[in-house]
Amino acid sequence: MAYEKANKVMENSRTRAEEIKKMANTYVVIDLETTGLDNTYDKIIEVAAVKIRRGLIVEEFSSLIAIDTPLTEEISSLTGITDEMLENQPRIEAVIPTLAEFIGEADIIAHNADFDRSFLVRHWPDERSWIDSITLAQIVFPCEPSYSLAWLTKALDIDNNNAH
Repeated sequence: MAYEKANKVMENSRTRAEEIKKMANTYVVIDLETTGLDNTYDKIIEVAAVKIRRGLIVEEFSSLIAIDTPLTEEISSLTGITDEMLENQPRIEAVIPTLAEFIGEADIIAHNADFDRSFLVRHWPDERSWIDSITLAQIVFPCEPSYSLAWLTKALDIDNNNAH
């Protein structure tokens, strides 16, 4: 009986240790701005990411990306990015190695992850799966009428001044 009890305590301790280890994992939340919705034609014009460890932002990454074509008024209005801002910025091929190093082995999270991943995989063929924050929000808040960032930040009273 004492042996079984000791094994149960050890098993519970291992389970709790695994849970704590998962909570301590490092992950990167990434967001892209693009010239449109078509990942075969449109281009990435900005990459922004934060590295989170134990619930705290420990590092940030951001880069505007030079492209060969002018932005449409609609995209400039939506993103707040202008052609002038993209002048003298690095091209995506120069940014990818730095971004890959920033991400390292961390899990990747994005809002509407398939969209951002579909653009990034053209330049960085990383095979890991991404975690979609929309799915996380649907699990945690199953009764919300919307899972857009605008709705979620408002519902959760999160400051989102730089939204587009």
